Amino acid sequence: MFDDPSLDEVFWLKKFQRSKLYIERKTGAVMHPEIFVKSPDQVEKSMVISMGGQNELYKAVSISIAGFMAAVTVQEFASGSKKPMALLENGKVMTGYCY
Repeated sequence: MFDDPSLDEVFWLKKFQRSKLYIERKTGAVMHPEIFVKSPDQVEKSMVISMGGQNELYKAVSISIAGFMAAVTVQEFASGSKKPMALLENGKVMTGYCY
């Protein structure tokens, strides 16, 4: 997406940052209104690799009906309600926090 010189990278990055990423914890379905799927019915497959825990990351993979793949990791063991996370979406890595 960012390889297209006609796209304004700063505009899109700010738009992504303002949007929320949603993860269905039990199924691993990843939804993001700007970069991925908007609702669970647009998820073809999803899987939780690890539910996380005291010393383990929550890990999940989700594939949209359009063939896009997203993988997410969340530091479940981090103290407080703000958990560091990373999202890999079709070769792009984004970081942030889960609440």
